[in-house]
Amino acid sequence: MTVALLKQLKVKRIIGRIVSDLQKTVLEAMEINEYIMPEEEAAERLAMRLDNIDIVDSFKVSDRYSIVETKVPQRYVGMTLREANLTNLYKIIVLTTVKITETKKTESPKNKRKHLVLPLLKQSWRKGIS
Repeated sequence: MTVALLKQLKVKRIIGRIVSDLQKTVLEAMEINEYIMPEEEAAERLAMRLDNIDIVDSFKVSDRYSIVETKVPQRYVGMTLREANLTNLYKIIVLTTVKITETKKTESPKNKRKHLVLPLLKQSWRKGIS
């Protein structure tokens, strides 16, 4: 209903929210080709986090690629990106690293784990880098 009113007002860009294929079909019939699916996107993000305990957050860029924030596996702590060789081994590109400032009382600062922010092929995160 809201979309129909926005179309009557000649709004140039309308992004619809859908929760089913039927709603998608209706929006497409109204020539609305931009839409979001928040429930589905949240479910995919949760599934990714449940599938791999080290994943902190993720953002789907396309059907093939995601940007994933993950904890650095212990075996890579202290390595340079060149030494870790993630691009050649797993087809992963590290966008940035995020240093964690929280430490356990027994942990020394040199043992802090970092997070990586990675663009990943969909199948890459399923293989795991740990």
